[in-house]
Amino acid sequence: MRINYWFKLATLISLAFTTCLYADVKVGESSIDVDLRKFKVFKRENNQNIRSGIIKNSTQWVRSSENLLTPRVRFRVMIDNTPDVHIEYLDKKIIPTRNVHNTKEAEFYIDLFNPGRIKIYQGAELIETLSIDSVGKLTNKQSHLIDYSCSPYKLKVEGLDGKFLSVGCKHHLTGPLGKERNRIQVTWTSPNLTLKGGKTPPFTSFHKNSNPVYITLVDQYEKEYKVKIDMRVKEKYRRTKLALGLGPYEYKTTEGVVNDEVSEWGSAFMLYGRYDLFEHASLRAFEAIVANKSIFNNFGFYFAYTLAEVMDHRLNFTALLGAQTVSFRHKKDGDLKHSAILPQGFEISMRHVFGWENYNLVYGMFLSPQSEVEYDNIWLRFGKKVFGEINYISWGEKSKKAEMFGLSIGFPIY
Repeated sequence: MRINYWFKLATLISLAFTTCLYADVKVGESSIDVDLRKFKVFKRENNQNIRSGIIKNSTQWVRSSENLLTPRVRFRVMIDNTPDVHIEYLDKKIIPTRNVHNTKEAEFYIDLFNPGRIKIYQGAELIETLSIDSVGKLTNKQSHLIDYSCSPYKLKVEGLDGKFLSVGCKHHLTGPLGKERNRIQVTWTSPNLTLKGGKTPPFTSFHKNSNPVYITLVDQYEKEYKVKIDMRVKEKYRRTKLALGLGPYEYKTTEGVVNDEVSEWGSAFMLYGRYDLFEHASLRAFEAIVANKSIFNNFGFYFAYTLAEVMDHRLNFTALLGAQTVSFRHKKDGDLKHSAILPQGFEISMRHVFGWENYNLVYGMFLSPQSEVEYDNIWLRFGKKVFGEINYISWGEKSKKAEMFGLSIGFPIY
């Protein structure tokens, strides 16, 4: 039975609605919760006219151009009985305004993992310096944010136990086409830790292999931290990827004669191929064949392009533009017939689902714009290198029809 197009449209609308709804919740997606009670404001001069603090429930996770995910919070400074006052923070000169209580007040965002110093001046005189630091003991699970972008490389950081830490990774290619090498840019930050010369985070290192990086950091009390960054990086980059899928499928075929349907179980063979052109585009091919007394073979070749990424790049919408061929034999003694069709499709993929690193959930569909050809191809895939896939394919042209549905297990072969 051919799946109703209204069902497909409803599926698309619901997925799009869910995507847009969730995309507005956070700028970035974090795997740790930051308890603002674990951060304290310190005053160097203990100026009694100055009060300050982090505003509750103001945390936003934001991602920098270096792919570093950090929490920013709104910070409030209130100043009593001090004329001609201004605040300097990073490269900003902030002029406080007077509130209803006749107190000067300013609110601005600070990076909680790299807060820096907040300096308050009366005219040209520095009257207070504020700093923010974490207090209390934390486990690494509570305090270490190693971004999903680093999960393919099994990145580990040693030497910063109990310290807040955020690490992000970016993949680059070096070398000529066909001989490319991987280069991973690792950017990271930790509150109030600097290099020995006083240089502040974020810090960046470039990894072309699995050799670790060692560095010594110091805190505001001159305590040293011996830091080691370890990760697994394959030196050679592979553009071509192949996977094989096998599993049981039920399939039905008919041709011409009423009540001439053949319904069988058979082993399905799936072959998936991909060649990466650049970051958001690839060439893809698939081969699906199921056979017993009847034979149904479906081959497709497509250009895939990522149209949108939301939810901090974890939800992707990809268009699939190309063509397919169908080979069909209704009965064992029948002729093998071939047909070219032009269904177009899309894929919606969710990375790191359920909080499981590198586990992806993919929903895809091909639809036929040709009125003389009925074609549905719908798949739901879950896994990482090894994956399970539920697939439904239905094809009909003139008096010939075929339908297959089943589960296959896929695994990489190249």
